[in-house]
Amino acid sequence: MAAVFYAAEAAAAPGLPQLDASYFPSQIFWLAVFFTLLYFLLSQALLPKLSGVIETRANKIKSDVDAAAAANADAQAAIAAYEKALATAKAEARKLADQVRAEAAAERAKATAEADAKLAQRLDAAEQRLAAQRAEGLKAAKEAAEDVGAAIAAKLAGRAA
Repeated sequence: MAAVFYAAEAAAAPGLPQLDASYFPSQIFWLAVFFTLLYFLLSQALLPKLSGVIETRANKIKSDVDAAAAANADAQAAIAAYEKALATAKAEARKLADQVRAEAAAERAKATAEADAKLAQRLDAAEQRLAAQRAEGLKAAKEAAEDVGAAIAAKLAGRAA
């Protein structure tokens, strides 16, 4: 009977039935029931799962950030080790290059000294040959001068000396 009363009254009243003040107590009752059910459903079932997912994700992000920081520290250590090894290698290369230059300079000096010694020997031998040839030339010139002098004297005197 109440349904007929409400239906007749709803047909007679213009506007929305939700805004009719006679329906407010039942609407407030059902609002409280559904709000309470929704609150317990969310607080007991959905929110713990959601907070678990959020916490898991936060832990995953934190572990990823920690792993990235550790990888960064490892990379920085590797870079430092590489730069140290590079500096050591450069120092060794400079040392080796200086050593090779010193050895080459010593070999050049040795080769120059040997060449100078050989040239000095050859020069001494050439000077000795030249002195011997000069002595022979002077002896031959002296003999030629004596022969020419004897020939001139023989011609002037008319007889052999």
